[in-house]
Amino acid sequence: MVLAVNKKTEFYAKLKILLDGGDLLEARRQCMKYVRKHGSDQAVRMELGIINAKLGFYDQAIESFERLLKINPANADAAYNMAKSYEIQGQQDEAISYYEKAVDADPTHRQAWFGLASVSRDHGEFEKAACYCREAIVRWPAYGKPYHILSAVRSFAQENDDDVRLMQAALDLPELSGDDRACVNYALSKVYDDLADYGRSFKHLKLASDEVRRTIKYDVNEDERLFAAIKKVFSREFFTQHGLTEGRGKGVIFILGMPRSGTTLVEQVLSSHSKVVARGELQFLRAAVWGVNAKMVNTSFPANVLSLDADDLDKMAEYYLEKAGVERGAIFTDKLPSNFILIGMIRLLFPEAKVIHCRRDPVDTCLACYRQFFVGSLSFSFTLEEVGRYYLAYEDLMRHWADVLPGFIWDVQYEELVQDLRGVSERLLEYCGLDWEEACMRFYESKRSVQTASVVQVRQPIYNTSVEKWRNYAPYIGPLLDILGGRKRAKN
Repeated sequence: MVLAVNKKTEFYAKLKILLDGGDLLEARRQCMKYVRKHGSDQAVRMELGIINAKLGFYDQAIESFERLLKINPANADAAYNMAKSYEIQGQQDEAISYYEKAVDADPTHRQAWFGLASVSRDHGEFEKAACYCREAIVRWPAYGKPYHILSAVRSFAQENDDDVRLMQAALDLPELSGDDRACVNYALSKVYDDLADYGRSFKHLKLASDEVRRTIKYDVNEDERLFAAIKKVFSREFFTQHGLTEGRGKGVIFILGMPRSGTTLVEQVLSSHSKVVARGELQFLRAAVWGVNAKMVNTSFPANVLSLDADDLDKMAEYYLEKAGVERGAIFTDKLPSNFILIGMIRLLFPEAKVIHCRRDPVDTCLACYRQFFVGSLSFSFTLEEVGRYYLAYEDLMRHWADVLPGFIWDVQYEELVQDLRGVSERLLEYCGLDWEEACMRFYESKRSVQTASVVQVRQPIYNTSVEKWRNYAPYIGPLLDILGGRKRAKN
């Protein structure tokens, strides 16, 4: 018995090292090995499910959580993680069902309450989301996430507001953790932006961003080196040497670019067409590239691409199309902005795919990234200097793709789209091989779930108040303006 306990302690110590180091694939392998030996260990099966979900292997994640719920239907954590897996895949009805099961099993499960608020927001049920947030705030005043969602789903006309008072009071709570304090400060930044008090808005924004940045390991130099390596591998000669599979990828529309560049708006316009299925921000391209073939797991990207053969590419493409969850031949969108990194792989796997690159004013893009709390991702977005450097590296990589893959990428400029919705949308549909439908002009009426930072904005008719919004913050964003090389200056 003591030996078994020691073995488990040793396993968890090794697992912690892997997770802390970000090696999710090896952590997954170790968990699978342990589960095969000790199938009844519920805690490790839970870890395996969570890791699978983080990697985008949602079917395997759900299988783990289902097994746990069969053993104990009142396992609130398993129900919560099941709901989260469904929510990420856009299966909102299933997500709501399991969030409710989690709350029923454990009314003190605050993440499940937050999940209900999150799904309601994504469905466009903003008042319902606000009610869930207020309920969570009453139960857990020092839990920051509900304040953040509450600020997003409503607008503020005055500081003398019950919800604002709740946020201000929360900052004085001694038990407020750093992460929760960041959420409340992000919420108050949104409040003061609504009130056009940009100085106070930026003050809370910087407090929030600095708090988050202290907790994450990130080096923008690594991203810059990665992008440079990608350019070196995916050269003109590389694409000349690799034959393309005719017809593969027809019907797949990738919408990509920097976050906050208009990708969600483009997706909403396209998904309002009767022939288009919106699949949201799919993680399956990354899973196909890094999780299907051992050649890609054991060596570093992008150098390992050079060892791939036609069979490897076939398996990756098949995996992606299977996981996308649509009928073969259907037209669907994959709107994961960071897929701009993988445009070379998209060309290899899906030469017939449509690739839409969303562009926006550089300063507006970077400031919007900085202002948005991207929970658990986009580590570059928490300082003005890092988001600026990342933007320049992204811009350089996109120039490379345009040079080595001429005609493969279609650019949409956000400012042009909001100024001339019909004209740009008509050209967008034509590029995708679709006839015009008037419903595309009424994208904000769509009932589909939206799980991005723009969830509130795309429920409204077109507006241009986000164009040159950075000028409101010009006195406070000098470091960003300097890094972008004087491209946009407050004096212009």
